[in-house]
Amino acid sequence: MVVAETFYREGEEAGSKVYINPAEVDVVRDEKGRIQQATLVKDGQPVTVGPFEKMSKSSNNGVDPNEMIGAYGADATRLFILFAAPVENDLRWQETGIDGTQRFLRRVYSFVYRWREALSGAPQEAAGEFSDAAKALRHETHRTIERVTNDFEGLRYNTAVAALMELLNELYDLKSQPGSASPSELFAVREAVEAMVLMLAPFAPHVAEE
Repeated sequence: MVVAETFYREGEEAGSKVYINPAEVDVVRDEKGRIQQATLVKDGQPVTVGPFEKMSKSSNNGVDPNEMIGAYGADATRLFILFAAPVENDLRWQETGIDGTQRFLRRVYSFVYRWREALSGAPQEAAGEFSDAAKALRHETHRTIERVTNDFEGLRYNTAVAALMELLNELYDLKSQPGSASPSELFAVREAVEAMVLMLAPFAPHVAEE
């Protein structure tokens, strides 16, 4: 079930509420995503923030997926839905979460783009002595492959995406740069990048294909 924030004003009848669609509300949040202020866009006046409720016409808290795809892209929207909660739990819909998945996809793209020329000439097979950094990266790559495989088969998509995010962090933590990496490090980076893109494809096929 997908649940979303609700906003309303008191109706003319006692105890009644007039729900307002989230798209019509200007929201100010703190660093943890909690709402600090909510005002109606058309008049700038405050509205009351209600609890998370099931998306419905009565609560007027539905979100048009096409608008989200237009704003963030299909891959980021899909990735957020799969990452936000286990399939058996309620999905709390928040656009701040889509911002996070969009940043992750941009980081993936940026890393691959920065290393693309160096990796095009990277060794296809492991050879020679691996540095400590290369060994650590290879260990994390194969650990991630195992985690994502098990999570995907178990329908635990949220933890599979989390594992990919951790692998990307390992790649960014690598001290070697494209122009100065040793052959063993180039091999380890290429192995990690290829594995990450393949595992990302079911979640974000357009970015992975690119």
